[in-house]
Amino acid sequence: MEYIHTRKDEIKSIHDIYNDNSTKILELFDDIPEINRLENISEVSGINLTKFFGGLNQSTILDHCIGVALILEKYTNEDKQIIAGLLHGLNTPAFNEASKHMNKKLDEKSIYDVIVGSDKLFEYFLNNNIDLKDICDYSKYPLAKSNGTKLDAESIENVLRISYLLGNINLKELKTIYEDITVTKNEEGIFEFAFDNYSVAEKFCKLSIEVARKHRSYESKISMKIVATLLELMLKREEINNEDLYKYADKAIYEMGINSSDRRISEGWQKLKEIEKFYTKFNPVDDKFCVKVNVEARYIDPLVKLKGGYVRISRVSLELKEEINQFLNSDTDLYMYADFVI
Repeated sequence: MEYIHTRKDEIKSIHDIYNDNSTKILELFDDIPEINRLENISEVSGINLTKFFGGLNQSTILDHCIGVALILEKYTNEDKQIIAGLLHGLNTPAFNEASKHMNKKLDEKSIYDVIVGSDKLFEYFLNNNIDLKDICDYSKYPLAKSNGTKLDAESIENVLRISYLLGNINLKELKTIYEDITVTKNEEGIFEFAFDNYSVAEKFCKLSIEVARKHRSYESKISMKIVATLLELMLKREEINNEDLYKYADKAIYEMGINSSDRRISEGWQKLKEIEKFYTKFNPVDDKFCVKVNVEARYIDPLVKLKGGYVRISRVSLELKEEINQFLNSDTDLYMYADFVI
């Protein structure tokens, strides 16, 4: 697959740390449109089109999915779990999470639907006698995706990659954190990733809070809501349909919007590219693009090895417990508005 050779240097460097001897997952990459599409869906849901965060637009859904698969390959070596990790983003719509902030929810497409609709993917699983239930039911692999604040492959990948791209850690620090990871059973008797060293676990927890702060920031939320509003307008005018958001990637949908005959839509996409300032108020503001958006707060409270075994770091660090509480109690819940109307 061409992607393997055209990844940005920053992403390749991260992937090499995750697992530089990978061969298993690459066989799926040859000329499969449903996987290739993910290379053109930004993980930052339209924020990359704005001037916020210095243009944090260096990674895609495919970068993330490959990273998850590489982590699972290194720590589990279980083919079905690795493939499930690779394909867990197959049903990502264009503009990713921004589409979830539309007032009218999308008719979501399942990973099963995507695989069955793909001749090459379906043929692969048929020829290799792999049950689709083992690939589509991602929740059966807690090391890949868990609930709440547990440490899983998705959170490892997200926190390390985004922290590096934001400049919060360098590659050496990323490698140090990653190499400290182990697998143990948690308090529920379920396998979970953990850290062997207290200082590393503490660092990772703090990084996860910083990543979550960016995700819940006003800059992030207003960008996503502008995109969601424009997508709603395009759907309402039937310039796109529900299926298009699962068929095309960000750029194609964006170009449809820019070329729309409806000035609200075409100018709205242009304004998104120009936005660099917003305002907050306790009450809504008329005649402006004014919204309030709730985003889940997800930090990671990892297990760390102490003399008595593995425990949650928040149970042994008063400083971290206080930082977590401050984070949870500092939601960006004011109205936010930009100096234009869509």
